[in-house]
Amino acid sequence: MRRLTTLLIALLTITVFTTKRSEAQFYSASTNLPVLATGSINAELSMTLNRNWSLHLEGSVNPWKIEQFRIQHLAVRPAIRWWTSESYRGWFMGAHFCGAYAHIGIPKWMDKKYEGVTMGGGLDLGYAWAIDTRWNIELGLGAGAYYLDMWSGKCHTCSYRTEELSKWIFIPDKLSLSVVYLF
Repeated sequence: MRRLTTLLIALLTITVFTTKRSEAQFYSASTNLPVLATGSINAELSMTLNRNWSLHLEGSVNPWKIEQFRIQHLAVRPAIRWWTSESYRGWFMGAHFCGAYAHIGIPKWMDKKYEGVTMGGGLDLGYAWAIDTRWNIELGLGAGAYYLDMWSGKCHTCSYRTEELSKWIFIPDKLSLSVVYLF
């Protein structure tokens, strides 16, 4: 009996101290490469809520003004995603809300500049590829309905407000190729 007890204690000790602990990724940080290519600073932070749901908060800012060329903005985009297999792997569908302030004017291609705020929301669809235990590549597409409250003025003279623009629009609002770090 003593040998059996010693053997069971030894097996239990070996099992407890030699089993590798499984650690899942519960958080991520990412950047959208096409948005980064426009000179905008952007990041997305997220966390899993359970095996198939995750919560995301994306922010983007472009404070730069090069002579009269402007694509200045400040945008915040909270979202929730449902993953078909597990969080941060495979296909996902999501819903998002977006609020943004923008000042856009490109004299070479536009007759007017636009400035104002927009709010709205929409749906996302995407896929995440695991390239390492801590790194993913993610592709996403999205579209939504937005209420614009903006004004416009002549771009070449940077004049004052000449036209008010307040209306609902339906537009594609996300094209992302993101590099994701999981932790």
